[in-house]
Formats: sequence, structure tokens, C-alpha cells
Amino acid sequence: MLTDFGPRLGRAVDNQANPYNDDADAAASRMSLHGSIGFSRQTYGFEQRARQGRVMTMADAKDAKPDYSADVKKYVSAVDEPAVAGIVKHLGIALRGRDSSLVASTDPDEMKRVRDHFLKKKLALTESDEHLDAAVKEITGRMKGVHDKSRVTVYYLLAEKFGKLAMFHPKK
Repeated sequence: MLTDFGPRLGRAVDNQANPYNDDADAAASRMSLHGSIGFSRQTYGFEQRARQGRVMTMADAKDAKPDYSADVKKYVSAVDEPAVAGIVKHLGIALRGRDSSLVASTDPDEMKRVRDHFLKKKLALTESDEHLDAAVKEITGRMKGVHDKSRVTVYYLLAEKFGKLAMFHPKK
């Protein structure tokens, strides 16, 4: 059966397995939308694997939550899980964006922001700026090999250093 797309295209449509169980004209129109029959077959294969649970779909990726505790475990032997959850809750919507969920340790403005907004404002520390800056440098120095420093991990390590992890525990 040849379609009005020409003999070569018609044969390609007829010789392909039709996963949509429709007629050749519908397959040919789908083919013209995608540009080639290979693309529509690849798409179908992906959808089929997704239904079988063999691939992560975009919906799965949106629902997947990063394991902040695993990142903290790289630097601490015993992780205080309620404190990690409290820091995540404190950061809230900031963790949704890639840029805001990371700490740029080479940016002086970012280091000042960590000192002023987290150490002074949230943890209510009254030490001098030099002492707080040295603490931030020490923590980021421990994480030197990591390019993308998680904000949760940096805040956890700073709160631990100053003995303030308990303030992130849920209120009873």
C-alpha cells in the first residue's frame, strides 16, 4: 500500500511495525510531524520503558528529593537527622533553584551573605566578623574538593561548629 507521500515514504511506513495500531495514513502523518519514523519509534520505546518503570521521567525527577543527609555524612560520622530536616525546612524554597541551593565559596559576597544572614541573624552569633569569616573559610576548606557545595551541608557544619544544631530540631 502506497500513500500520497510518495513510493519511498509509503514503503517505509508499510514496513515498520505500527505500535499505535492505526492505519498507514495516520502513521505517515505522524511521521511527517516528527520528521522521521525513527523518532516516533524512539519516543514510543521511551514511553514503554517509562510505563515499565525502567526510566526516570520528568515527573519522577521533579518528585525526587536530594538526600542531604548523605552529603553531610561525607564530613560527619554521626548525622543529626532532625537538624538536617530543620535546616532544609529553614531554607525552604531556596533549595528549589540550583544556584540558591549551592554556596559559592570563591564569591566574597556569598561568604558575607552566609556570615550575616545565617551566622549572625539565624544562629544569633555575636562574635566578630573576622572570627565568623574564619569559621566559614574553615568549613569551606573542609569541602575544598567539592565544586558544588550544598547549602544544607555548609549550614549544618557551621551550626555544628558553633553548637547550634539543636535550634533546628522540631519544636515540641
